[in-house]
Amino acid sequence: MTQKIFAAALAAALTAGTAAAPALAQDAAGMQEQAPQTFELTDEQVLAFIEAAQGINALVQEIQPQIQAAETPEAQQQIQQDAQAQMAGIVEEAGLTVVEYNSIANAARNDESVAARIRETAQAQQSAQ
Repeated sequence: MTQKIFAAALAAALTAGTAAAPALAQDAAGMQEQAPQTFELTDEQVLAFIEAAQGINALVQEIQPQIQAAETPEAQQQIQQDAQAQMAGIVEEAGLTVVEYNSIANAARNDESVAARIRETAQAQQSAQ
């Protein structure tokens, strides 16, 4: 498969115990070329990332049984492609671009302070609810 739907199962740890919410990876190499090397992460971006990760997580949980039940590799690939389009929509509805979402996910994977900030914000949100 040229596209992987479950590219970076990072957000599970970041969103305080939810199941894996992958970073979008339509073409991981191309996305990394577009992603800025350094950036200032705002509180709004952290909140948008958490919102998007939670939405993606819910979608992944919904489609996993469909992928497993698909009778052909082509059917699996079609489900994955449809899901990727839905994931991009979730990210955009949260207020980020796919490149921004992937940049934040990559930063969190590579920088514990970013990961901790996302975890702490997600935990504070859960506590406030």
